[in-house]
Amino acid sequence: DGATGQALAVSPTATFSRAMNAATITSSSVTIRPAAGGANLSSVVTYDATNRRVTINPNANLAAGTDYTVQIAGSVTTTD
Repeated sequence: DGATGQALAVSPTATFSRAMNAATITSSSVTIRPAAGGANLSSVVTYDATNRRVTINPNANLAAGTDYTVQIAGSVTTTD
């Protein structure tokens, strides 16, 4: 949150405090887009159950000087 000076080829991550249902973590439920508006970037989303971490790997580099927003939809659920 609020990171600056990131590489353009960055793959943002989010770590959950609880185990998540991997089937609910998809490129539709976890998205990245320019903060000023616009379409979601095409991305590959993966979930590491051991570390409870989701990684968003955009299919192209991010644009320089642009803020991005990552959104995790309410459809992402825990395993309990």
